[in-house]
Amino acid sequence: MMNMEVNISVNIQATRKFYKVIVISVGLYESDIVNERHFADRDSAVAYTETLPAGLISLLMEV
Repeated sequence: MMNMEVNISVNIQATRKFYKVIVISVGLYESDIVNERHFADRDSAVAYTETLPAGLISLLMEV
């Protein structure tokens, strides 16, 4: 029986930022992630959050 060990290391560096918007519906007993979208620029992400209906919470993150 052969015993082989393989170690793989991956180093990925992003050269460009993007923006992620997570939309959450908060209920009395639980919360649900309704949507998750990625945008190339902050202005597009903010414009999307402004179109959401009342009662939903959005988190905007720079990644």
